[in-house]
Amino acid sequence: MEWIKHFESVTQKQLQSLDNYRLLLCDGHDSHVSADFVSFCIHHHIDLLFLPPHSSHILQPLDVGIFSPLKHAISAQTSRLIRSGISRIQKVEWVERFIVVREEAITTQNILARWRGTGLFLENMHCILIQLSDYQNPISVINTPPLNNTTPSLFFPNSCRPDPSSVHAVNEAFLAQLKDINISTPYKTQVRRLCNFMEEYQAEALILKTELEQVKEINGRRKEQANGKCHILKNVRVASTEEIEKALRKVEMETKKKKKVVKGKKKRTKKPVESSENKTDSSTNDSLDIQRPRFSRMLDCIKVTARKS
Repeated sequence: MEWIKHFESVTQKQLQSLDNYRLLLCDGHDSHVSADFVSFCIHHHIDLLFLPPHSSHILQPLDVGIFSPLKHAISAQTSRLIRSGISRIQKVEWVERFIVVREEAITTQNILARWRGTGLFLENMHCILIQLSDYQNPISVINTPPLNNTTPSLFFPNSCRPDPSSVHAVNEAFLAQLKDINISTPYKTQVRRLCNFMEEYQAEALILKTELEQVKEINGRRKEQANGKCHILKNVRVASTEEIEKALRKVEMETKKKKKVVKGKKKRTKKPVESSENKTDSSTNDSLDIQRPRFSRMLDCIKVTARKS
């Protein structure tokens, strides 16, 4: 909240009109989507736009071009102390070196260059799409008739796991060539069985792999919190709406209530219950002790006399 208030005071001066809006880009961390934070942005004309998940290494300017040179610069500074034999760096020493490297890494030139590099400003989608593997190697579909004269290779080219679609074709070609070889029939039968077993096990492995992926997907969905902020903001990128603010406040109130209930539960220790028989025994023992005379026990003693001089 202190940061967004500072953001408001600095950027408000640059507005040409009070009716203009500002765009604030955030990642999906919970601290950025609290009810007070969203409410402040709504009332001060600030639109929140969340970056897609797992994309901060491509789209976030700080991760792309600011933090990396900052880490390299501070590691170069601290490595001098480590080489001198100091195993543990104090906080004061680290902060002193951070002040030096901060002026070198976090500069206006680097910040503006990273906004251009991430394609956010000036807007450039191509510089992001070119980093994706699907965009670099587009799949080109060529409609060419299959060649019937080509025969598949009898052996796999390397030791990698063969493609399931090519196993049957390679086995058929191998068995066709095996007919021309002068070997006994039991050997041919055994080779044919091994080829069939290979295809069966390959099919079973594919089925089990598919089922395992489905089970993992189901378990991953079950682990998602049903009443959390991430669930409320799922598939929502712009959070500057009153509906989301109300939903966030409702979730935060429910979370506070759950915490109060957990803190209110205290462990109650059970007191040992004495039976009526024990009480009567203790009362009778006390009365007997009062009636009985108490005799003092005589102990052995040593008499000390003064020696005459």
